[in-house]
Amino acid sequence: MKKNKLFLSTLSLCTLALLLTSCNGGGDTSNSENSSSTPVSKSYTYNDYLAVNPTKWNPHTWETNDESYILNYTT
Repeated sequence: MKKNKLFLSTLSLCTLALLLTSCNGGGDTSNSENSSSTPVSKSYTYNDYLAVNPTKWNPHTWETNDESYILNYTT
């Protein structure tokens, strides 16, 4: 029983050490010589919020502009 606990704890520590060392950390990996001549592409996310949730999802029965708002952005 003690060997099993020792094995599991050793395996857990090795797995944790492997995970922590394999993470990049998201730091800057560019060279200082090459960073000024290479353009950097950035990605952006558009966040939009609704004050009123649509009550009808069928385009044939829409009564207000709020109900067509989501479908207009997704089509």
